[in-house]
Amino acid sequence: MVDGNTYRSFISRGPSQIIEYVDMFKSNNPLIDSWEVPDFKTYQELGEEKKPIADFMGGFGIGPAVSFKAMDILRNLLEKDVELLPIKTEVGPYFALHVKLLDCLDRGQSKVRLARDGSIIDVDIYALYWEILKNVNIFRINEIGLSMLFVSDAFKNKCDENNLKGLIFYPVTIEE
Repeated sequence: MVDGNTYRSFISRGPSQIIEYVDMFKSNNPLIDSWEVPDFKTYQELGEEKKPIADFMGGFGIGPAVSFKAMDILRNLLEKDVELLPIKTEVGPYFALHVKLLDCLDRGQSKVRLARDGSIIDVDIYALYWEILKNVNIFRINEIGLSMLFVSDAFKNKCDENNLKGLIFYPVTIEE
């Protein structure tokens, strides 16, 4: 999860832009051929001291975006699992992470809370199809959508080792 409380976030040009990006990022189809490089400003709460800039920033409907420095450090862990889409910012080059949505949740073995329509509201215990996740370092679960981002221990460790800022890592309960 992007830490928007501690670090700055990017601001979109309005709700319609956020909806446009969310719709685009729900697909696993490559976006680079139709990608128009956006130019984002950073958001600062009125009256607050200016927040620091992070290696991972969000706030424009697709998050996270990763700095050039972090992208370079994590390149080997990212290259097969995400599409890196350039964005211009007032704080330097960043890349929006178009993360793959995978059908890897074993609903029958997971402990889930469902809406009336059968869609998943929340997952308390994840049961995953590990054969799908073999050698995957960053992903989203298709049935949950864009609301959660999952990373491997290797990804988290690489972020920690290199003091990359802007993500909050939460452990998830996994049924094995």
